[in-house]
Amino acid sequence: MMFFALLSYWFFLNSKKFRALLFLLFSASIKYVTIVLLPFYLRGESSQAEKIDLPTLFSLALLLIMFIRPGQLHSWYLIWAFSFVVLSRSNILIKVFTALTIGALLRYAPYLYYGHWDPPVYLLRNLIWVGSLVFAKII
Repeated sequence: MMFFALLSYWFFLNSKKFRALLFLLFSASIKYVTIVLLPFYLRGESSQAEKIDLPTLFSLALLLIMFIRPGQLHSWYLIWAFSFVVLSRSNILIKVFTALTIGALLRYAPYLYYGHWDPPVYLLRNLIWVGSLVFAKII
């Protein structure tokens, strides 16, 4: 899914709008979440992409989609946003997303320790994920 989304962005940057939209639709056919990028493609021109940091907008839009259903938040969903944030001009955002990705992987540690999802596992996994932002300064 993200391969097609990134390929779509590459075609968009190279002023091949039809191919960009085609590959974005391929990406959305695998998992619908990338369809949120469609308005950016329809409104923007590749010449504007240099002025506006589109990878940052893409990564933030894909990150916000994850919070529509916070109970269904899985660590591998961060790959949606992380795939675009590495292309971003914002070093701070790259550090924050890297810390969140590492924290999301560590969220499963309480489950592995306790062996169930009963309390306090849910609280601990969310504290670990939010607490991982502290490591954004270290990275």
